[in-house]
Amino acid sequence: MKQITMHLDENYLRPIVRSAMFYGLAILIDSGADFPVWVADEESLIAAGGKSLNSKGRFHGFGGVAEGNMYRLTVNLGTDENNSIIFNDMPLIACKTENKPNFQLILPATAFANMMYQIDNINHRFNLDIAGNQTVINLKYKLSEDGPEIYSAE
Repeated sequence: MKQITMHLDENYLRPIVRSAMFYGLAILIDSGADFPVWVADEESLIAAGGKSLNSKGRFHGFGGVAEGNMYRLTVNLGTDENNSIIFNDMPLIACKTENKPNFQLILPATAFANMMYQIDNINHRFNLDIAGNQTVINLKYKLSEDGPEIYSAE
């Protein structure tokens, strides 16, 4: 089993981690979300390596139904090479919100399928236990009438 621990940003009540391995990106871990969402501008997504899928996705969130362009992005979540996992070509929706959040990416609990995760608000830690020594996570998606759904390809 591989264990990864990241520091939660103590300045916020929500569980936000910064990925030192990925441009210092601020990532909200959202147990209520179903699909990864990029909430910063699309130019920064493309600069980070986002590849357009030339399609739109609709999902429930942000107080209603939202829509955005579909992308794939490889995200390296962690603090260093020994303490990170890679979401390889992760599908996501780019959906700029009206308010300026203090993070760029929302990672849903569904991205951590087949893993054990813990949001430790007392010690300000995000802990992951991954079966085996798996460091690369491949997520697939399908479109349904409720919006896009992700699932683990492993």
